[in-house]
Amino acid sequence: MAYTWTRSALWGLLPTLIACGSTPTVIDGTDAGDAGDAGVLDTGPRDFGVLDTGVNEYPEAFKAGRMMPTQPGIDLDYDTLDGWAGVMLQTTLTTDVMVTVTGLNPNTQYTAHVHDRVCDDQAGGAHYKRDRAITVEQEDNELWVTISADANGAGTGTLRADHYARADAQSVVIHQPATGERIGCATLYATADVTARGDFVALPDGAALGLAGTGTLRRYQGGTVARIRLTGNLAAQTYPAHVHAKTCADEAGGPHYKIDPTVAETVEANEIWINGERNGAMAEGANLVPHVARYDAWSIVVHDPGNNNRILCADLRW
Repeated sequence: MAYTWTRSALWGLLPTLIACGSTPTVIDGTDAGDAGDAGVLDTGPRDFGVLDTGVNEYPEAFKAGRMMPTQPGIDLDYDTLDGWAGVMLQTTLTTDVMVTVTGLNPNTQYTAHVHDRVCDDQAGGAHYKRDRAITVEQEDNELWVTISADANGAGTGTLRADHYARADAQSVVIHQPATGERIGCATLYATADVTARGDFVALPDGAALGLAGTGTLRRYQGGTVARIRLTGNLAAQTYPAHVHAKTCADEAGGPHYKIDPTVAETVEANEIWINGERNGAMAEGANLVPHVARYDAWSIVVHDPGNNNRILCADLRW
């Protein structure tokens, strides 16, 4: 079931965001834990998860951390490397891995792997193994993510694996193409609390309406909070919005994101809906759902309150 929160209740729920500097912290044998502008990162215990596959309870869970340059990465001119890596565990016994990073070489493909130690312990240790009895490196027994950097050196990579990652999935490491140096590392914290953000852009049916605003999607161990804030020439009506499963450039957000993707019908309790209520010069709304959104929660789309056309879209980026 989805729950709609009032403005005052949600502000009571959300933690205070920590604003940090823009210079990435260097991994040099100490655990930095820099949260940055993308959200709050609690540097507490990192022991969430199950260690043997005989455990019957597999809760949804979220682990994430800030991607920072390593010393070998700095030596290779990746000193501006920055971003986030996250792991979303699902009750369907699947694991989603998502890595979003800037500061890479333009138009270059990179490989990242989930590793079995934190970044300040042997630079992330060895590759995480789905079957720990298999010691050789092989892609189908590990969690590999391909990241394709664009012309600006920014890229996002995703993976969905039919495997429920154990607690020893402790970090994500990006490697230098061809030579394999570890150029970036993110320690995955079980208490991570990270918010993706995006500015709304007008879709064709909203181009003449004079509206703007932001959308956010917060993932944390308790679930997902989606929020919209709209400004401009607002009507005295409620603006319906939904989290969508594609980016704004791909079919204007595509279909609604589904909590249970096997249910094709439009069912509010199986999706993430937000109602933007007019509040003075702003329309805003938020919705908390007890579900950790997978990586395919790509955007938020706002609809016209009169005819339900799609008028605004925001890509959600860490």
